[in-house]
Amino acid sequence: MRQLKITKSITNHESASLKSIWQEIGKEELITAQEEVVLAQKIRNIWINAL
Repeated sequence: MRQLKITKSITNHESASLKSIWQEIGKEELITAQEEVVLAQKIRNIWINAL
């Protein structure tokens, strides 16, 4: 049986794409802990009502 060799590598194209994505994410403001709780409650309610 042939052995499988797994290596971690990122090509320049993938690296550039990831860098672009992280730059876009970095432009967004973070939410506060309280806003996160409210958002989680809203999402939970949507799921409960969907079932």
